[in-house]
Amino acid sequence: MYSKVVLVCLIVILAGLVLFLGGYLLTDKNPGQKANIANLSGFDSEEEGSQSDPASRLYRLSTTKATSPALSEDGKRVLFFEAASGKVLDSDFEGKDSTVVSGKLLTGFSTAEWSRSGYETLIALRSKNNLGYSYFNLKTGQISKLNPKITNPVWSPSGQKIAYLFFDSAAGEGQISVSNPDGSVYKNVLPARLDQIAVLWPKDNLLAFHNRTGEERTLFSLSADGEQLEKLLGPLANLKVLWSPDASKIWISYTVDQQKKASLVDVKNRTETAFDLITSADKCVWSANSVQVYCGGKTAEDQSEGLFNVDTKTSKVHHLFSPSGAEDIDIANPFLAPAENYIIFINAYDQYLYSISL
Repeated sequence: MYSKVVLVCLIVILAGLVLFLGGYLLTDKNPGQKANIANLSGFDSEEEGSQSDPASRLYRLSTTKATSPALSEDGKRVLFFEAASGKVLDSDFEGKDSTVVSGKLLTGFSTAEWSRSGYETLIALRSKNNLGYSYFNLKTGQISKLNPKITNPVWSPSGQKIAYLFFDSAAGEGQISVSNPDGSVYKNVLPARLDQIAVLWPKDNLLAFHNRTGEERTLFSLSADGEQLEKLLGPLANLKVLWSPDASKIWISYTVDQQKKASLVDVKNRTETAFDLITSADKCVWSANSVQVYCGGKTAEDQSEGLFNVDTKTSKVHHLFSPSGAEDIDIANPFLAPAENYIIFINAYDQYLYSISL
């Protein structure tokens, strides 16, 4: 009997102790103090003043070396060529799903220029020491060889026509011309004496061109009918240009005393705004509204390349992404997903296709 009384007393005391300790632990003794998990082992707090977006992530989209990426017809996937074979594959924006679009083997395949249609492309095929171009329609499988004297073909903004340099080496003369994608129904726009001209088509009624070789390069604009020719920039050493979608601005890169420079040019006002960003125009892409520029590059303080955003309205540069120590990126051929929530590019370090979430 006595042992039962002792047992009951011990249970009551133990229950009271549990209730007391529970109430003590659940009561906030200092409402102004909160736990900071960044100070715990295994967590790093974000550096003060850092402009790198912690939400951005790097994804590898291809399992083989790739080249010439572009958006699919519906804008939901990424098309690209397998560098070794010329096969066309596609992937979602995070590399979770990939399929073969065209298993056609393209002998001598080098690079390709895609139409905005997402199923038409101009492919460069190497034969011995010559580089020739062909029109390739993924829907029909049609491949049409272009005239071997055609070089550097580019698509019109609408994707309905192509422009190129037609050069006759024997005669030492050529033409900047416009034609249908398969080379038919051509029209000569401007005579040319140089065999190394890069032709651009920034707007439906506006062409542009500059010399592709040599250190000093000059950019000219040319009306699509060939009636108006105007010098826009240069000469500038190693000039590269990227027109905005509305053709009102040009993002340019060039060198001065071996130092890389990046600037924004207002075409109408002929003003130039320089930026402290080490990059090249072919490592950049415009947003659809012609306001934002996304570039692979670095600042003078950076050891490795990252992803940057330039707001052309405010002239502010934002650091969006830096790779981890186990990763290196060298952005080439970049473009944006339709929602502008991913930037897709070839990584020149390993030639694989990647994306970064924005």
